[in-house]
Amino acid sequence: MGEAFPKDNAMGAGDQPEASGKWMRTDEAVAWIAFRRSLPLDRWEELTDGLLKRSLREWELSCAFKFPDQPTILLRAIEARTAGHVWRGFPPYPAGPRRKSPTDVGRLWPSLPTFAPAWSYRAHVRRLMRRIGPPVQGLAAELRHDVELLTEFDHKIEAAHSVLIEAVREGRMTAWGRRAYGWGEPNVSAEHEAISATLFLGPRTIEFTDWLVYDKTRPPKEWAGYQGPYFDLIRFRAAEAMRLWPSPEDTAAMSGQGQSDGLAAARAWMDKHTANLKVLPKREVMLADCRKATGCNYRQALAAWGALPPERKRKPRQTDRKLSKAAAR
Repeated sequence: MGEAFPKDNAMGAGDQPEASGKWMRTDEAVAWIAFRRSLPLDRWEELTDGLLKRSLREWELSCAFKFPDQPTILLRAIEARTAGHVWRGFPPYPAGPRRKSPTDVGRLWPSLPTFAPAWSYRAHVRRLMRRIGPPVQGLAAELRHDVELLTEFDHKIEAAHSVLIEAVREGRMTAWGRRAYGWGEPNVSAEHEAISATLFLGPRTIEFTDWLVYDKTRPPKEWAGYQGPYFDLIRFRAAEAMRLWPSPEDTAAMSGQGQSDGLAAARAWMDKHTANLKVLPKREVMLADCRKATGCNYRQALAAWGALPPERKRKPRQTDRKLSKAAAR
């Protein structure tokens, strides 16, 4: 399908190119768009910046980011315990742009607490009360705070996921994938290829399991009878993501902010470095050392070098003059 996957970055069995920083998985790309931090889904708790009252491990909610309804259901069970009655509600199936249908999820993850009966949540509450210790009212208040934070987090993730799909659909970002036989049937011998943006003009989406499938959140008449194609192991170029959604530091540099700070640091370094030198290095050597020491760009280092007094600049030799004139011609 068009462009071939670069051979120097070809992904073989067991290869993880995202570890080198060249490629991003779907969850890493979404995390970069939402928070400018490329982290896999199992490390998304780090994106909350420690604002949770208790970690997901303490709440025993290890799948909270895969199934955002799970903390809310547990909160209902705790609130029922606080009110002094038995919670008998059954959890709803997840719904939303990035969640699977009940049939698909139940087949893939049948043992997840989200789809367990109400008694399992009541047992979950009893375990928390025995292990954590505070009264159930305090437990409910802490979880309510964390649920609000996780809900806000999930809204940002949903928005970032939609932005990613839209960028692929418009051709601003290329998705690479391995053509599969069908949903859940990967072709391990297939090579990665660039997926045409026209494929996303229909009801297509990319799941956090790195599968390109039809989007069941759209009206059934749009995806009923879908026969493929399917792709797995979806990857994105990290450079493309960082160009489309630059970090605050890159944005400041592109908009001109921070230029004066870089120039001031370069001038300070030049003044200090050349103050007591008996043998002055060549200009390009000084510029390279200045950029390495201060993090300024080439133009800032060159401007700082040009501001030095003549006695602090190395005079070019005759051969250097000849080479300069020849290059000018």
